[in-house]
Amino acid sequence: PAFEVAVDNFEMGDIKLGRLEFAAANTGAGASAAWQLSRLEVTNCDMKVSAKGDWSPTAAGTRRMRINFAFDAIDAGATLGRFGIPGAVSRGHGKLEGKLEWIGSPLEIDYPTLTGAMSLRVDDGRFMQVDNRGAGRLLTLLSLQSLSRTLMTDARESFGEGFAFSVIKADATVTRGVIATENFSMTGAGAAALISGSVNLANETQQLHLVVLPEIDASTAALAVGIANPIIGLGALLANMVLKAPLSRAFALEYDITGTISDPVITRRGRVAANPSEQVR
Repeated sequence: PAFEVAVDNFEMGDIKLGRLEFAAANTGAGASAAWQLSRLEVTNCDMKVSAKGDWSPTAAGTRRMRINFAFDAIDAGATLGRFGIPGAVSRGHGKLEGKLEWIGSPLEIDYPTLTGAMSLRVDDGRFMQVDNRGAGRLLTLLSLQSLSRTLMTDARESFGEGFAFSVIKADATVTRGVIATENFSMTGAGAAALISGSVNLANETQQLHLVVLPEIDASTAALAVGIANPIIGLGALLANMVLKAPLSRAFALEYDITGTISDPVITRRGRVAANPSEQVR
């Protein structure tokens, strides 16, 4: 149906979301009829979400939902608290935006057909201890707290208990429900973390390569933040470190993270070698 709705105090279940503005209408007729979402905005003191899209027929006779969205977090920690993950992050502000599409209902994402692209940037926050349940599982991975028992002592001090970050940046593609990135970077006062690989949303499994860089020299954070182009990935950054940050590279640590998000399997590769074809144990 066609809608034009404004709600001052919108709630979804137990989640209090603030003001909702929503407008959608039918376009076309017969087999080509589509449902056009011209405006969706949710606004409160912690965040703003805006989106538009359409639900239209495909050549195969199914219907496909396409949506462009921008999620602006004024206070990332408070926003996560609204969505039932309180205390996971302190402060932080940033933006998640992208384009997604899937086959099926607008009201339920179909992971096997979910495709698209997203970009993320969050500044000036701190990861706290995350409850490893529900949506908190992915944050457990991003905060690296699941590695606290595995990381070397110097890295554990930075990531094990409430890692404070200055910048988190990433670009990602989504293909059949699998999020893949080559340039996730997270930097803070004491260390930087770089991640490439994929996360399967339906199975909650992962295949990730993690590099932890102690910030021994000033160029470490600059190099990590510099990964902005999705074409320039982890390998290119590590190659640049040979010339630009040799001391940090000498103390860098590499890990493979597999298994499920709730029970990751963490395998240490060893310290990053000066020659990418070698590994220092």
